[in-house]
Amino acid sequence: MRIRETLSIRFCDIDLSHGEEKIIVRGKGDRLRAIPLVPGLLSLELLREEVNKYGADQIYLFPQPGDISQPLSYNDASALWRQLQKQTGTRYHVHQIRHSCATSLLNDGVDIEIIRQLLGHQDIQTTSHYAKLDIRALRKELIAYVQRRERGLVREDSAVWGNTLQVLI
Repeated sequence: MRIRETLSIRFCDIDLSHGEEKIIVRGKGDRLRAIPLVPGLLSLELLREEVNKYGADQIYLFPQPGDISQPLSYNDASALWRQLQKQTGTRYHVHQIRHSCATSLLNDGVDIEIIRQLLGHQDIQTTSHYAKLDIRALRKELIAYVQRRERGLVREDSAVWGNTLQVLI
């Protein structure tokens, strides 16, 4: 999620129904999208704890200190991030987490269309700027292609690389 999307999460946007766990996010252009939450991850269990602890008393998951009726401001979130950077000795911008998550998903075989939807991009070109395949993922896909071709699972008229691809691998 984008930082502003995260800060604006309300408890009513969180659905923790068994098998339906998700957060409804209001993104750019006021577009809504659902972010599925994966059972078994620590983050989901921590979210459940927060909902059980605060859900009835406050509106926002990340409220403004002293005013739980307002979301944490972007500036306050940035200040908290800078404090965390000092404590951990890191120099990453918080937005880089979004890029690295997209890249990890892509390199682990998640379809770029799924990643596009998760990130809330309208254009897949934007997603391709975020997510970059590493050489291992490229090699793995090319090897899988050659194996499919050898088993006759690729139409010969679509095998534009011919034997060149086998030489490269």
